[in-house]
Amino acid sequence: MPLNAQEAFDKAARYCCAEERCRSQVMEKFRQWDVPQEMTAGLLIGLENCDFLNEDRYAEIFVRSKVRQNNWGRYKIIHALKTANVKPDSIKHGMSLLDEQTYLGALQNVIRKAQKLIHEDDVSLKQKKIIQHAVSKGFEMDLIFHALNNTDEQEIN
Repeated sequence: MPLNAQEAFDKAARYCCAEERCRSQVMEKFRQWDVPQEMTAGLLIGLENCDFLNEDRYAEIFVRSKVRQNNWGRYKIIHALKTANVKPDSIKHGMSLLDEQTYLGALQNVIRKAQKLIHEDDVSLKQKKIIQHAVSKGFEMDLIFHALNNTDEQEIN
């Protein structure tokens, strides 16, 4: 039996209180809960007006957590947010709050971890695999090269 508007709103509010959500996640829950489609737009507006749902806040937290916990780069974060249908303005807002030092630290973590895990006798091949790994994590090539050069200089000294 489908939920009425108040039940759907209350259930969605609890869902949004558990952790930050984006509109597409809440829409997916509405589909799973068999909420009539004609009610969803009004429910989303109500959730936003009551500040249970805020895509700017979602993007901020998503960006911060993916850099700190998963060591993701900008490209991978932006792709994930676009895949979740987060509005471009919210993506831009979240990315603008990215702390550059934290970001570069995440890149250093990725490079250090790859250097330990990749066992390759050929130095240039090892370097290529490290670069591929950092690119797969979503980091920009120029930052990867800069970080690798700094890492190489530190190893020499």
